[in-house]
Amino acid sequence: MKKFAVFGVAVFCILILQSSSNAQIIKFGISGGLTNVTSPDPYKNDVSQNGYGFGSNLHFGAQARIDLPLVPINPILFVDYHLLRGEGNRSGTKINTSQNILSIGAEGEYIILPLPFVKPYISLDVSLNKIGELKEESSVGTITQTGFTRYGGGIGAGAVITILPVIDLDVSLKYQTLNLVGKTDGESNISLINLNVAVIF
Repeated sequence: MKKFAVFGVAVFCILILQSSSNAQIIKFGISGGLTNVTSPDPYKNDVSQNGYGFGSNLHFGAQARIDLPLVPINPILFVDYHLLRGEGNRSGTKINTSQNILSIGAEGEYIILPLPFVKPYISLDVSLNKIGELKEESSVGTITQTGFTRYGGGIGAGAVITILPVIDLDVSLKYQTLNLVGKTDGESNISLINLNVAVIF
């Protein structure tokens, strides 16, 4: 099995090197968009309802993608940084909440229909997620919950749109659960819906 894996990696590298002289197969992109937290309830509920108010927030990131000629699947490596912020009043006290989540993962985009300027696709991804400290800050003081690291996965759909000969847009909608693997007893799923736009060059 080990020899087969080494052979497979070697063949893959040779194919990439042979193709690189004819086309730019490795492309890079910068991305950003909206992060909508769908679970658990304390994350999405308003601060006034004993939640953290993380309903809709922003994320940004980067990606490296391999465009293989005549292959309908594009492998992608990505980094996303989610900035979760909330605020509100609870029992007459103003509270600000915050948490940052760093996701590093790999994704496969399967091209459904390779049209000349628009390529719709469906995708699957796996990710390593560093879920940072959860903070509640108020005039009374700061309450902090320790962060942790989990493995997750996601599914999505989108389209790669060519706007210039050397620039593409990757527009996608993705559902991710960040803590599918490594959860402690009683730990709820942390799930997101991400609307993402990446500029690829």
